[in-house]
Amino acid sequence: AKPIRVTLQYRVVLPPPAPTTAPAMTSAPATASAPATPPVKYRTGKIGPLMVAKIKDHSYVWVHSWQPLAVGELGEDFYDKLAAEFRNRDVLKVDADKVAAFTLAVADAKMSFGKSGDKWSLTDDRHVKIDADKVKEFLKALDFKAASFVDYADKPDLKRFGLDAPAIAFQTTGPDGKTAQLSVSRTGPVGSDGRYATGGKAPGVFVLDKDAVKKLQKELKDFQK
Repeated sequence: AKPIRVTLQYRVVLPPPAPTTAPAMTSAPATASAPATPPVKYRTGKIGPLMVAKIKDHSYVWVHSWQPLAVGELGEDFYDKLAAEFRNRDVLKVDADKVAAFTLAVADAKMSFGKSGDKWSLTDDRHVKIDADKVKEFLKALDFKAASFVDYADKPDLKRFGLDAPAIAFQTTGPDGKTAQLSVSRTGPVGSDGRYATGGKAPGVFVLDKDAVKKLQKELKDFQK
């Protein structure tokens, strides 16, 4: 694989200063207070530029300017994860004018819509009045970007991320019959409001932030006149 040139910025916590010794007291103070917690201080710096390459099952890293040259060996996933950070984070951008049909499944509710001319209808019940402006507004807002990547395989283990039975499934179909899909899990990384997702033009599994997920959390009433 082609070497990657990167500069790393780091931040480390500085050790707290040594406590000062309080002068001896002849009598106990009237009140005792907890010692103040010193603020955390950091030291920042940069290392690089580093060269990172992948050969078979290992990643190798070195500083090109160092003499003699020292090379470190790491697992292959180091190169893969680093390369993923340079990926295009654009996942799926919907062109509302080029969508002929779409399906949206949220939890147990599934809705399919079709377009004829400028009018939209609910595929399963054409008597339901659908507001074309609401549909267009919904589609125009769908511009998804990955907040981060968590699995870099072209065929990831979807069950590991709860994507074998997604909480949200979205698919568009163009006039030429080409489709685009996006699946979103029920949960995301620990401590994050985002959700795991897969699909669009990004390989692997990525995280969508909560605002992106909200764009798909719609009910039928959101499209009705």
